[in-house]
Parts: sequence; C-alpha cells; structure tokens
Amino acid sequence: MNDLFSHALQPTEAEKSAQAAAAASSALYIRSEMPVDELWTAFTEYTHLWWPRELKRGEESYVEFAETHLLEEEEDTAGTGILAEIVHLVVEDVIAVRPLENQLAGGLP
Repeated sequence: MNDLFSHALQPTEAEKSAQAAAAASSALYIRSEMPVDELWTAFTEYTHLWWPRELKRGEESYVEFAETHLLEEEEDTAGTGILAEIVHLVVEDVIAVRPLENQLAGGLP
C-alpha cells in the first residue's frame, strides 16, 4: 500500500488479517555454545528465572511450562493461571505458544 498519494489503495481484508497476524507474533531465537539438551532444560524447566517481570502478574509469580500450557502460579494468592496454550512442540528444538486473550500482564511485543 502506498500512503504517499490520496488515491492510495486500501488493503484488502486478507492483507489486514496478514498484517495483524504478523504484528501479533513474537519469536525468540537462541544461539548458544551450550549443549542443546542443557539449553532446552534451561529454557523450559527454569522459565521462572528468565521470564520478563513486566509479563508477570506479581513480583513473586512462578512461570513454568507444563505439559500443554504455560502457567503462572501466584505466590500470594496460591492460585495458578493459564497464560498460554502450547500449540507446537518439538523437544530440544522448538516450542510455540498461543497466549490466551488478556492473560499476559504486559502483553507481548
């Protein structure tokens, strides 16, 4: 789409949908010299150590990957919330999650 001219074409619904999907996606790629199995363990089993504070509900929340979901356990209320659904998993390679609407405190970029 060219916004320089007043007669610029408006995006189609398919283009709008593709733009929204691209804007709503975030990806994290890691390059490391650690062995893959150790890196995978650090990423999936020690999530609470690297999870961004701004995406937590509380300062002491514990975030972890469970079998099918990304969970956040809130220490002060002893409650557990589902943050995201795991939609694709290849152990020691890739994990993809779909955030549940309005569940991530700060939102994803």
